[in-house]
Amino acid sequence: MSFFLLDCISDVKGCRRQETDSAKHWRSRGRPFREPCNVATRRRQEEGDAQSDKKKCTESKQSIMNKTYKSVLIGIIIAAIVGIIAYRQVMRGHDDMAKAKPDITIKAEELIKLYEEDEKNADNLFLGKILEIKGVVSLIESTEEEATITMEVDGYMGGIAFELTNPEEADELHEEEYHVLKGKCSGKLTDVVISRSVVVE
Repeated sequence: MSFFLLDCISDVKGCRRQETDSAKHWRSRGRPFREPCNVATRRRQEEGDAQSDKKKCTESKQSIMNKTYKSVLIGIIIAAIVGIIAYRQVMRGHDDMAKAKPDITIKAEELIKLYEEDEKNADNLFLGKILEIKGVVSLIESTEEEATITMEVDGYMGGIAFELTNPEEADELHEEEYHVLKGKCSGKLTDVVISRSVVVE
């Protein structure tokens, strides 16, 4: 029993001597000696670090979401502005053509005949000019974004394709009926193309 007590006393003295030596070592370097943290203190520090990291992660996610939301909102606003400007340009073009005085007034069959007989000469007469054309509508093709009205004449391969500035005007027209349309002659592809067209009657 006495030997056991002597061993314990020796261990305690050895620990104290080791701590004293360690303290002297740190003081010789000009640094204060700090006792090692106990388990409870270390656990509290780890929990505090975990909470801090969680808070930073949450703040980072929130920041990313805010930036994404702002980017989407800006994109929507820009798209809306571009759409409004484009619509105003289209309507202004429609209004300008509706008010424009035609350079030439002609029947559909006469225009088709001239282009079928001599396309080069017809271009010299009509290309780039505002034409007011009367004829029978043979086909109406329309969507919310665009509309094309076709006039054809028996005996000729091609026809006249009117590209309406305002697609809603297609609702005013009826196939197999006479109508008057006005627009700018863009020459002949398969059909004679009349761009920026508006309905006159």
